[in-house]
Amino acid sequence: MQRPCDVCGAPYEAQRRTSMYCSKRCSMRASRAGMTSPGGAGNSRVRAPLGDGGAMVEAVRLELERLGQLRSVYGAMAVRSAERLGSGLDSGGGTAALSKELGRLLAEAAGGAVGVDRLDELRDRRRRKLAKVGGGDG
Repeated sequence: MQRPCDVCGAPYEAQRRTSMYCSKRCSMRASRAGMTSPGGAGNSRVRAPLGDGGAMVEAVRLELERLGQLRSVYGAMAVRSAERLGSGLDSGGGTAALSKELGRLLAEAAGGAVGVDRLDELRDRRRRKLAKVGGGDG
């Protein structure tokens, strides 16, 4: 029987009628999100992905259309990142990293210069300083 995975939404061939996940990976994600096993009491489902209807995805698509970059490589990656952000499947750190990457992708799609990351700037400064003092390769 074909059914959608409760975590990622991908269709898969369920071996049992109580099957909920398409793979071990999705099963682990559900477990880490605090779900119970398929036969357990209080069975709840992981939040379904927002997909194309999500507010974030729609906002990104509109911005990319405005820029004429919806079908570009950066545009496609930005939409995919927005979909992932809207899915709610990532931890806080994962969400932060995705948000930063989405901003970078949108800036690339807009053709603007992507600002230098403050940490990269400090690393470069340290390398220059070490090179000046002792010839270190840092």
